[in-house]
Amino acid sequence: MTVRYMTLQKNFKIPSHTTVLKWIIKYNGHEELKSSGIGEDKVMANGRKTNFNERIEIVKHCIEHQNSYSKTADKYKVSYHQVYSWTKKYEESGVEVLKDKRGKQKNANELSEIEKA
Repeated sequence: MTVRYMTLQKNFKIPSHTTVLKWIIKYNGHEELKSSGIGEDKVMANGRKTNFNERIEIVKHCIEHQNSYSKTADKYKVSYHQVYSWTKKYEESGVEVLKDKRGKQKNANELSEIEKA
């Protein structure tokens, strides 16, 4: 049997044939599968549009509650990823990074020569 596991390991570039063996044991029901804990809370998968002031409020709430991203996302009806991303950016660079600059053009004096062309 080990030859089969090693073949699967090589074909699918799995680091060890014992990993394949463990997966098969779990799959066949010889070991109880355990939840990773991820995805157990019902958090919005898709975000919603927010303005600058809302993002500030959301980030501050998250930080005040020990960076509970999922609870914050649930409370404000935004995605977990949005809360996580905004909080990390805020902690690294401050409040200005929470501004949405998509679709906004730079002033003419901010453009490089290549961008002007």
